[in-house]
Amino acid sequence: MKLSILRSLMERSRRLRRKTRKRSTRIDIHVHLREPGQSHKETIASGARAAAAGGFTTIVCMPNTSPAADNTATIAWIKDRAAETACVNVLPAGAISKNIAGEE
Repeated sequence: MKLSILRSLMERSRRLRRKTRKRSTRIDIHVHLREPGQSHKETIASGARAAAAGGFTTIVCMPNTSPAADNTATIAWIKDRAAETACVNVLPAGAISKNIAGEE
């Protein structure tokens, strides 16, 4: 009888810990996803899977894609593609100059 009560209490304790346990968030702030333009090297989906396997929940992808992520249309495409295919949060970083050339 005492053993069954102990098991019941232990199980209740485990359930409570599972409910209250906080998930840690890991963010990789420098990821080179090669989509758009070079999906033969890596896609948003494959990069997101690799990040998830490493325990990351959010990644920030760099703008040096082909074409460069230097305009709202490309950034919107990356965000839409990530929403469709990625298993982690994908935050695109935009280039501050046209074609990442540092001139315009």
